[in-house]
Amino acid sequence: MQSENEQLKRDNIELRNANIQMASVYAENRQLRALLDYKEQHKSQKVVAAKVIARNHGDLRDSMYIDAGEDKGLKREMAVVNEGLVGVVDEVYGSYARVLLLNSPRFKMGARVLRHDSRAVGVVGGKTSADDKLVMEHVFREASLREGDVIVTSGYSGSHPADILIGTVTKTRMDSVGLLQEAEVHAAADVADVEHVLVITSFTPAPKIEFNRQGGQAK
Repeated sequence: MQSENEQLKRDNIELRNANIQMASVYAENRQLRALLDYKEQHKSQKVVAAKVIARNHGDLRDSMYIDAGEDKGLKREMAVVNEGLVGVVDEVYGSYARVLLLNSPRFKMGARVLRHDSRAVGVVGGKTSADDKLVMEHVFREASLREGDVIVTSGYSGSHPADILIGTVTKTRMDSVGLLQEAEVHAAADVADVEHVLVITSFTPAPKIEFNRQGGQAK
């Protein structure tokens, strides 16, 4: 009986370790599949795959490090994605780089509503690096913005591609002055658990629409 109990304990330990390994492999495969899907859906973008090698555990906790840097052509301000926008390249070194996460209060990026009857634009940034809550600010008072709206990058700055998924609006309100709208946004990317990312190194900008002096679209 004692011998059988000892064997059962060893078998349980082996099964528990096997389950842990399977869960780890499943989670990694899920992230890699998300990266592959992103590449398939954005063929106009050139990307570099990278793995998270460290996280900032200081007071801000708003950045992480990836195993690609100058050796892979990375530069500051390049967008970093997986299932959605993760952040931007903040500092670049020889073989690694630091990424500023989108939930950082230091992060700011142009954004817009992805809805056929609304092109509301604003600026998205982090509220606190402790969770995945974002805030979209500087939205015109008259703009159509509502709960459930999908928010994507605007691409108006020219530094980042348009239509990268950022998150979903969970609440809207007027700002403290009452002149502009703002919204709370739940980030699509889980920045706390991300292990693999893509860095967008180049892309084809959306064509610019020129207007004549009368305000009409130029031919």
